[in-house]
Parts: sequence; structure tokens; C-alpha cells
Amino acid sequence: MTASGALIEPKEERVRLASHLRKLAYPAVLTLLSLAFAGGASAQAQAQAQAPAATYIGVDAYSSPTWAQVGESGSEYYAGSPQSEKFFYKDGLPDSDADTTSNGVDGCGATQGTDDSYVYPPSALCIITYNAVTSASDTNLQDFLESTLTDPHQIILVFCNEPDNGTNDNGCICDLGTKTSCSTPGNFITEFETESDEVTDFEQANNASNVRFAEDSWAGHYESGTGGCNFIVPSQYVSYYLADVYEGRGDPITTPESLGQDTGWTNWISCTSGNDVRHGIAEFAINCGNEQKSLDNGKYEEAVAQSFSEDDTYLKANFPGLVVWNLWDSGGCALDNLPGDEPDSLAAWQNIESGN
Repeated sequence: MTASGALIEPKEERVRLASHLRKLAYPAVLTLLSLAFAGGASAQAQAQAQAPAATYIGVDAYSSPTWAQVGESGSEYYAGSPQSEKFFYKDGLPDSDADTTSNGVDGCGATQGTDDSYVYPPSALCIITYNAVTSASDTNLQDFLESTLTDPHQIILVFCNEPDNGTNDNGCICDLGTKTSCSTPGNFITEFETESDEVTDFEQANNASNVRFAEDSWAGHYESGTGGCNFIVPSQYVSYYLADVYEGRGDPITTPESLGQDTGWTNWISCTSGNDVRHGIAEFAINCGNEQKSLDNGKYEEAVAQSFSEDDTYLKANFPGLVVWNLWDSGGCALDNLPGDEPDSLAAWQNIESGN
């Protein structure tokens, strides 16, 4: 695993899958194919302008709405075709990445039907978090990694979701046997480095490259600017720095704002920049918990829709290597997903996903 952690392009992915005799060889969606053949700078510029803000644009379907509902055209929850999903294992990892998550969602490698097709398209990115180490040797991690050798998905593995979130009720345990907490920066970073090394060693030993390791931070920890960067893991132990960002969560946005105005995000970026590690947004929402469409005579929806567009412009201009951008919409957190509500916001996110 390199510090840059560049994801394998679809064509290379097919070659890699064949060389490792993966379960099946799947064609992946080739984005921006014109860039490979464009003859002039103007054609390239046009193709780049149409590129999505991130390699993977997704919608986290934690429980309701489900992944299928979010991606089903005509559904009241439809927000485009999701390209990534986030999975949660509160305790140690299961023996297989196909196992059901802590909240009852199918695992990344789950299959369905008589043809054993994958629940999630093989071209989708899986962000898989786990919050506890079973023991000092963490045999579960090894068993879990064994299962990924036959999984065609690109996987980002995260130890301890939002370690800097002091109110995180999942808890982060460095050893379930001794109940050693990872709530302090020292314990967390030490165990994170151990887990990261195990993943790197496993991938290298098996000549595999579909599992990468990342840190997923809570941007709210950095809002005041006084929290420091103590929870940020050294760059040699991560392929990506991810963040969970909730704009206007405590103070609802009623006028459009750009992500660049969010101090939690910008302070976190300051803590993680300058080391050639790509960034990503694993959870994202605006006005989560304040979804009243009637707020300020309808300005809520307008503010959310326009903020989506401003964030899209900001990210394209400032983070061209963004690996993932996932809208968090469980329970209507990002969009008030009731029939007929917030069509502007839904349309704005669909445009983001399509690259428009």
C-alpha cells in the first residue's frame, strides 16, 4: 500500500481480477473515457469539467432508506445510482465481509439470487468500519481479510469510526479481552498503526491490492480550532484521510453556504494536508436534524440545494483527487425524504452524482 493510495482504474481492475482468479470478471463503468482519446486541450478540459467531484459518489443507506431504495429510479428516496456504501461493525470484524453488519445491512461481499450476484455492484466502493479489536493478535482481522481475496469490490477499511468524537456511543476498544479503551489519542493511534500494518502485510503477502486502510474523523471535533490534531494518524499508515461532515447541524443553514466556510472541515484539512494522502468524505449532510421543509418559509430546501451545488464547485476546484463523497441520508438526515418533499435538493444531488 502506497501513501498515495490511488484506486485501481477499472481496466487495471479487470486485469487484476483475472490474475487473481476472482469469483467473476466484472466490467466496471469507465468514467471519462474521452480523456484517453481526446486530441486537444479543449476536449480534455470539457471532459474534466463534466467529471464528478469524487471518484465515488454515494449515499449511505444505513437502515432507512435502503441501498435499493436510494438507487431505484422512481422511488421517493431516489438520489441517483450510488457508487459507494459505508458499513458498520460495532465490535470486532466478522469472519467474512459478506456477514451482516451491526445494523442489519448486507455486508460488502454479500450475494443474492440463484446466480450469486452481488448485492452491491462490483464496481462499488465499500467503506467498512469496525470499532474493536478482538485480542492482541486480532485473528478476526485475518479471517476477514481472507474473505476479501475473492471479493471484486474496492474496499476501504477503517479502524475506529470517528475516534475524535467524544460522544460516539459505539465506543472504540483496543482489546475486547481487556476492555482497553481507544478513546485517548495515544491508545487509538498505537492500535491503529498495528491494524494498518497487519492489513498492509496481508495484502503484500497475497499479492492483493483491493483493500486499503484509512482514518475516518469527525469534522465536528475540529470546529473550534482548539482540539488540535492529536487524533490524526501519521500519513504512512493510511491510504486516505476521510471525514464525516455535517454542515448546519447545530445551527441550521437558511442561506447557501460552501463547504469552504465550514470551520470543522477546513481545520481538519489543515491537520491532514501536505502529505500526498487523498481525502474523502465518508458521511455528509446539511441541516441534519433540522429537516423541516417549512423552516423560514421554504428557505431550508433552497439553502440545502444551493449549498450542495456550491460544495460541488468548491470540491472540484480545491480537491480534484477526492476519493469519495457520501451523502448520509438515513432517516432523512440529509434530505427530508417524504413523498413530494425537497425535489430541488434531490435534483441537486443527482446532478452531483452525474458530474453535471
